[in-house]
Amino acid sequence: MFQKLPKSIVILAAIIGGIEFLFSLSESAPIFGLTGEDLRLVAMRDFGFWNQIFTAQISTFNIINKESIRLFTYAFIHVNFVASVFSVVFTLAFGNLLARYANDLQIIAFFLVSSFFGALGYGFLLDESFPLLGSSPGFFGFVGGFIFLLALQYLEGKKEFDGFFAVPVFL
Repeated sequence: MFQKLPKSIVILAAIIGGIEFLFSLSESAPIFGLTGEDLRLVAMRDFGFWNQIFTAQISTFNIINKESIRLFTYAFIHVNFVASVFSVVFTLAFGNLLARYANDLQIIAFFLVSSFFGALGYGFLLDESFPLLGSSPGFFGFVGGFIFLLALQYLEGKKEFDGFFAVPVFL
């Protein structure tokens, strides 16, 4: 009846949900000496993708350093509980679509590469003082990967998803 979720999707969702669980838990008891929103703010400061840091890296040609990890870590930190829940749900749903055509390693690669390019786009195209946070680029990478792989199958003559191409028209 239900398709079994791949381990990679469950792991990504568990990391996103687990971090949010720590933030929620810190509301009632200190974690790492921080309580409530302080823990979230420290995580945003230390792991969010800040445009100012990225601009400094590019302008000094010091691209590969300890700050480069932010190109990936921002995807696991969210602004609030609701954003985190939506990210978990969309990661599970869209990742499961992609799992029909990709293995666990490819799924994680889609997520991380999409997050990487999301950060690059944010860094090069926008001049924001608020950090980039959340896994939206990662799970939208799942959607793009699914549509790309589906289109390849369609071009090969497999027409099992003809109706899927009508969905964007209605959106």
